[in-house]
Amino acid sequence: MFAIFALVADGTNLFANKRSVQNVADATALAVARDLPANGTACVSPCPAMKSDAIEYSNRNDGPTVDHPCVDSADMNCYLTPYKGNSSVQIRVKKSVSTYIAGFIGLSSASVSASAAVGLGGVPSAAGNVTPIGVDKANVCLAGDTACFSASHTLDFQSPPGYSLLDLDQVSKSAPITGNTASTQQMLDWVDSGYPGLLPSNAWYGAEANAGGHNGMRGSVTPPPPTGLLGAAATGRPLLIPVFGQPPGGATSPDPATGSYWVIGFAAFVIDPSWNGVQNWKGNSTTGTHTLTGKFVDFIASGVSGGPPGGPNDFGVHVVTLDE
Repeated sequence: MFAIFALVADGTNLFANKRSVQNVADATALAVARDLPANGTACVSPCPAMKSDAIEYSNRNDGPTVDHPCVDSADMNCYLTPYKGNSSVQIRVKKSVSTYIAGFIGLSSASVSASAAVGLGGVPSAAGNVTPIGVDKANVCLAGDTACFSASHTLDFQSPPGYSLLDLDQVSKSAPITGNTASTQQMLDWVDSGYPGLLPSNAWYGAEANAGGHNGMRGSVTPPPPTGLLGAAATGRPLLIPVFGQPPGGATSPDPATGSYWVIGFAAFVIDPSWNGVQNWKGNSTTGTHTLTGKFVDFIASGVSGGPPGGPNDFGVHVVTLDE
């Protein structure tokens, strides 16, 4: 009976801790995936950013301190990269757990361990938390173009078709679509929180051609919390934006009849903190000015489905997958 009590009490305790440690490994692996180089090269050991994030996210989830690269197959509380190729990392965690009944026979503790691995996947075929800012493929950076990503870019929404505000409520996979139905408040909400749901690539998006009708997207930094484009600039928050390009079958984008745009992928843009929204996002569609200045960045997207890696529509936004 003593053995049965020990098995039930301590077995249940160890099983619960095993699940907890697995959750720590999964969460930490997903967190450090952002530190994998987006250009497919290996992270150079000891990967300081990865070490910092591994410590932070493991501790944040009540896990052990994951503070060093794994040195061999038996090493624990460590990270291993490259793992299954340059764009992957494995997290290993181990935790000591106090026993209950088994302590009476000298087994006062036992250990539980878990591992998780993530791979930096391809470009998203659909994305969540999208911002209603569309940019022509010719004006964004391709993954791996270091010079492009480090340079400053000005997006001029006063001069379509290179740039356009998009109506994210108007999307069609089959045919061009008439947009221009979203309110300024909707557009502001999409800047602040992203569009609530997945939006596909390889689809037509309605155009908000009259940029002057959405001056409210500028938002404010006072009173807090900061909102809109000014809020994104103040916090350095990347905006996940659609990229439009050439539709299949010889069609043109924007569509001459409806003005809608064929979206082929997604990029991420960070507005420069010195951007002056009062000066650069005002007026109407003919006499005003609606420009954003900032940089394109590599970005790990969440809430998305993945497509094939690389290719001509890889604009630095990637998805991650749990490999184990």
